[in-house]
Amino acid sequence: MVDKSDVIQELQGVGASTLELCGGRGIIGAAAAMAWKPQDRTYEVLVYRSKGRWGTERKVNADDVAALDRRFPSTFNNFDPFTNRPAIVPHSPCPVLFGIRGDEPDELVEAMATVRSEEKDRWLLLISNQGTDDHIIRRWKTLSPNRSYQITGKVVSKPRTIAGGHVIFRLSAKKRLELDCAAYEPSKSFRHVVRNLVPGDKVTVLGELREEPRTLNIEKMHVLELAEGQRKVANPVCQACGKSMQSMGAKGGYRCRKCGAKASESSAPREPVSRALRPGWYEPPVCSRRHISKPLKRMPNNQSSSIVE
Repeated sequence: MVDKSDVIQELQGVGASTLELCGGRGIIGAAAAMAWKPQDRTYEVLVYRSKGRWGTERKVNADDVAALDRRFPSTFNNFDPFTNRPAIVPHSPCPVLFGIRGDEPDELVEAMATVRSEEKDRWLLLISNQGTDDHIIRRWKTLSPNRSYQITGKVVSKPRTIAGGHVIFRLSAKKRLELDCAAYEPSKSFRHVVRNLVPGDKVTVLGELREEPRTLNIEKMHVLELAEGQRKVANPVCQACGKSMQSMGAKGGYRCRKCGAKASESSAPREPVSRALRPGWYEPPVCSRRHISKPLKRMPNNQSSSIVE
């Protein structure tokens, strides 16, 4: 989080010229962009509308957008098949008609020309950190709110669904850290992946840490190892008299009705069950992703997994 006053001071120190519009907060982002030293990079072609159409409903052919991933493989986050709508068209009354992101600038210009739309006024090709995970802090000692981290640990609680449809589980990581991780309702089908986690699973989560409640908002997740799934098939048999024992409630163990002998929760016979989850990377649908989050499509040798129904 950067204050405008700090940015102004730095710009004055290097003799930079500035122009402020509408309060001048854009200087913060502009200065950050000028200072950016990319490790990874992508490109975006931004297509602009005629000024007379600003604020009106945009006309962009959805079928052409849906075909972009197939026709131009270096592009990404174009169309969401779950909602059946384009992800390249803004919803605000800004001057942008649409923007296509990808790894090959020449292919972006070609892709732009294939999208039928209202009249294109002009276009601009930008270098970008969209789809790069440039915001993720991988080497950390402590966690601070409003920053984004990569954290590896073990699931220590069964995922639960709370009001609003958000799914929460608790993760135990290094330095005795325990942290709630959340798949919020806008992540849609990604929540089904999270619901299939069980205590003992080892995962890596990437996302932003909220201040209140202190929760990591998961942007994508790598399931590294799965705990063995088991289910109870019967109550244990009393070792003293051979009778089936009675449950004493959740985590209360068992007691024999006849002789009063007790047994632990783990003494009940169990059998292995298949897991719906598989090791691998998982991410939310296209329309639920942050622009800066790296899609699995851009991660070599890491393909998304699927849930077994």
